[in-house]
Amino acid sequence: MKKIGILINDLNFMNSHRNYLTKIINELNTDCEVREFSFGKLFNIFLWLLNCNYYWAISPKTSLILSMIPLSSKRKIITFSGFGTIGFMNKNLLKFIFHVVRVFNPNISVTTQNNNDTVFFKDIGFKKVINLGGNGIVENNYLSKVTNTDIIFVGRLLNQKGISDFVNMKKIIDNQIPENNYEWKVYGLIDKKNPSSWTSDQIELAKTKGIIFCGFESNILQKMANAKLLIFPSYREGLPKTIIEALSVGLPTVGYDVPGVQDILSFNRDILLENKPKNYYGLADKSVKILTNQKLWSKLNLQGRTNFTANFRKEITIEKNRDFLKSILN
Repeated sequence: MKKIGILINDLNFMNSHRNYLTKIINELNTDCEVREFSFGKLFNIFLWLLNCNYYWAISPKTSLILSMIPLSSKRKIITFSGFGTIGFMNKNLLKFIFHVVRVFNPNISVTTQNNNDTVFFKDIGFKKVINLGGNGIVENNYLSKVTNTDIIFVGRLLNQKGISDFVNMKKIIDNQIPENNYEWKVYGLIDKKNPSSWTSDQIELAKTKGIIFCGFESNILQKMANAKLLIFPSYREGLPKTIIEALSVGLPTVGYDVPGVQDILSFNRDILLENKPKNYYGLADKSVKILTNQKLWSKLNLQGRTNFTANFRKEITIEKNRDFLKSILN
């Protein structure tokens, strides 16, 4: 039986799609094994990969590492879900790095999650580039209501995720909608491994401004169904699952017009997307228009659920991955 070795930077990020990937791989009469990357275990990882027939790196960091390991490039798969931290590098340097990757791996397969990244790799000259989209989610029965009062942020507390923008927007919106009863809630945690992570002191300061920090939430769909608006001010993404979850419950969402976010919210670009990243004043203006117009809110509620059903259900993601893996294994 063929075996795929899946290399990941953090096993926690693999949990969201390990089950369906493993199921697809097994359906194709192939085995798989997942390992977390560590520089200290690089030699052991190399020996492990030698016993695999195919090699799949699912994160920007591990994809770069795998591309440098002397193994058959036609059996390598690298996945870039928004580039992560390296996406904020100088663009010319980033292009140079991947030109080198392509030269040493002429037959490598590249998977992406958004159109921007797909074009990036094709322009460099990679032969096999496919946009698999995000992970998708299972349809659910939750439904957001126009009478809700929570305004929420969902994600890790990182500067590049726009947590500071979210906090700053509260004062702007409170000034434009006086005497409102909105509760500003954050669902997410500090990421101490990430250099752009917030600190405990920053959280305490934000609390004095009326922000409620709720920590990690295992049933985020329920919290979204209880919310009136999701503010997603990230500066760059792969294909954010958080927005897909919001669409599934009909929760209107605003964000910056950046890779990943634009792939999901372009169905109503003028209303939902602020075209200048980091311009949280513009994002606040868009939020106010939605919060103060019940007819518009209800329209976005329906549009979101329709867009989710047509494009982001789990079944669609599974089929894309199945077709891709068939093409590789055959």
